[in-house]
Amino acid sequence: MFGIELSAGAQPIAAGLIILAMLVAFVREVYPVEVVAILGAIAMIVLGLLPQADALEVFANPAPWTIAALFIVVGALVRTGALDWISGQAASHVEVRPRTTLAVLVMTVLAMSAFVNNTPIVVVMIPIFVRLAAQLKMAPSRLLIPLSYFAIFGGMITLIGTSTNLLVDGIVREAGERPFGIFEITGAGLVMAAVAVAYLGLFGRHLLPERDSMAGLLSDRSRMRFFTEAVIPPDSNLIGREATDVQLFKRDGVRLVDVIRGDASLRRNLAGVTLEVGDRVVLRTAMTELLSLQRNKALRRVDQVSAVETTTVECLITPDCKMVGRRMGDLRLRRRFGVVSPRRAPA
Repeated sequence: MFGIELSAGAQPIAAGLIILAMLVAFVREVYPVEVVAILGAIAMIVLGLLPQADALEVFANPAPWTIAALFIVVGALVRTGALDWISGQAASHVEVRPRTTLAVLVMTVLAMSAFVNNTPIVVVMIPIFVRLAAQLKMAPSRLLIPLSYFAIFGGMITLIGTSTNLLVDGIVREAGERPFGIFEITGAGLVMAAVAVAYLGLFGRHLLPERDSMAGLLSDRSRMRFFTEAVIPPDSNLIGREATDVQLFKRDGVRLVDVIRGDASLRRNLAGVTLEVGDRVVLRTAMTELLSLQRNKALRRVDQVSAVETTTVECLITPDCKMVGRRMGDLRLRRRFGVVSPRRAPA
């Protein structure tokens, strides 16, 4: 199609070089994985190694669309705080019954991984497992490594538990065979999950390494609170309403701290403040509520209405960082990077 035809002997060499270049790009992580994959596919199409019809057939495969839909479901679970609620319930029993909580958490991870993507489950559970490790007086690595394995084996219980199952089902459909049912592989998946749990329970203590994890240096993010500043836009439905009566500011995990009008702070008498266009509200929120507020059309972040885009990030000082042992004033972090403040987890 593109006028480039390679000889029969050159085609396998070109395909091997493209795959090798993609592997190097994946390892070096200079570009996002999806960019490297797309560029590799384009190169194969241009060189005639991959027929265009075969490349376009991917979009007719239901597996990628099912995976995309699962990401939407997971995003809803994260933004609504459903996963945080589950981890919060587990955290409330960690100090009282750590071993029982560990068993319940393992079953929870297996069950949830059977229906949603593994990554957010692992991310949400990491602080809980780190706290469990502290209660059980063991290295975090001895629980965090099994956590990843439990999520993987949980994904093998149902058809939608992992993208690999969906891709295999798509290949089966293309071959004209009967498609898999959502629970058709559950029996085999449960057996493998049970064997994995038993193996890690019996032999994990002898095989898993004891090393401090970087996660151990991080505090429990579920308890962290963030300050955010938002502007009332002209089309907001909050205009003319009492600041203290807005249900958005009364949600669990959200607290109205201040209303700034022009250069004046109105926090001394918030009960009598009626919101106007251009008012800036300062809120103290949990992580999940912060994500929800960013999607709310009644408010806009300050950087969204400013000519200068600003981004706030949290960085971790690693043990081998050159900044360790040096004074913050000598590093001029505020002037160079706009550092707001340091945060040190309690000892």
